[in-house]
Amino acid sequence: MNRRILLIVAALGCLLQAPAQAQSTAPGLAASPSGVVIVELVNLQCPRCRAVNDYVPQIERAARAAGADLRVAPLAWDGQSAWADRVYYAARDLFPGTENLVREVLFDGIQREGMRFEDLSQVLAYLERREVPKQLVARFPNFKMSEVAAYAGTDAPLLSEMKAGRLADLSMAQEVPVFVWVKNGEVVDSVSPATAADPLEMVQLVLKKLNKPATK
Repeated sequence: MNRRILLIVAALGCLLQAPAQAQSTAPGLAASPSGVVIVELVNLQCPRCRAVNDYVPQIERAARAAGADLRVAPLAWDGQSAWADRVYYAARDLFPGTENLVREVLFDGIQREGMRFEDLSQVLAYLERREVPKQLVARFPNFKMSEVAAYAGTDAPLLSEMKAGRLADLSMAQEVPVFVWVKNGEVVDSVSPATAADPLEMVQLVLKKLNKPATK
């Protein structure tokens, strides 16, 4: 799926002038031990992103073993609703760890069931139907969907998406998913469909880079 102009650039375009920060896309998560964060930029309507998502736990383990952290950051293209992204960022920022299930279910809703998620209530209703809050409370007792909903309605998730958009610009990638290595606010490496178009090939290349000794 080709990268297009972000839906929210017009409203928050001033943020494009700010430098990208390693932790900027995940305020609810602790800093990376090595200072290196790998951000996977995805679009929830992208089939390739959905295929790569199946390997996120494996990539996350490899990143952790390499002293880095993995963040998954969705982006909405022009003409797409950003509400699913906003709920994802809200879950991740408020209750780190819960976002993985939220992302998986939202991928399914959009790509397998054709959900458009044109407003917040549609996203919340779908997550309720899939019993996501119930599953998350069982694993994260402090999880509250009401808090996620309130946070999703603020500007904070939009700011997270804009910062992810800035990383997409810095990576120069034209398609997603793209994995961006960020250190000290700078993009130091990346993997995109331009170098590995097949999802499994992309995953293998990312894992290969993670298994190499750090040189930067």
